[in-house]
Amino acid sequence: MRRLYSDLLFTTRDEKLLVYILYEHKSAPQHATILQLYRYMGAIWARTAAKPFTTLPRIIPIVVYHGGQSWNETISFSEYFADAPSYSATGPELRPLFVDIVRPRKGLVDGLSPGSHAAIVALKHASTHNVDDLQEISIQEIPIETDGDREFVAMLVEYVLDTSPEESK
Repeated sequence: MRRLYSDLLFTTRDEKLLVYILYEHKSAPQHATILQLYRYMGAIWARTAAKPFTTLPRIIPIVVYHGGQSWNETISFSEYFADAPSYSATGPELRPLFVDIVRPRKGLVDGLSPGSHAAIVALKHASTHNVDDLQEISIQEIPIETDGDREFVAMLVEYVLDTSPEESK
């Protein structure tokens, strides 16, 4: 999938089920986002179909949005068609999970690990450039037990510094 530039693609497998979780993150509204997800999903299914198969893997597309302006673009595949109300009965439909972390739904960050919460706040800060957002990040609460944990904290700090306005550094 690297050549298609999907943001994140996770696979979970057991004896009966193969699930892909496809994350696409956007920092600005883009009209063709749903079409882009369909291309990624088609590439995954085409790769599966290149070998004998009985079923296609389930793909759960998730759009994580952290832009400064409200998302007013298409969030459902049928909206691309002029006859949108009647299309869903005869054609494919895709409506990904859509998460706006700048204007989150109530409870979005409840129960998240400190690392996940810090990552969401860092993305929010990157779009708003509001230094007060950074007060929500508590790096000392992120457990650092492995090299992966250390790499995560280093990437998080680097991301915050790279996306902060010069006057706040």
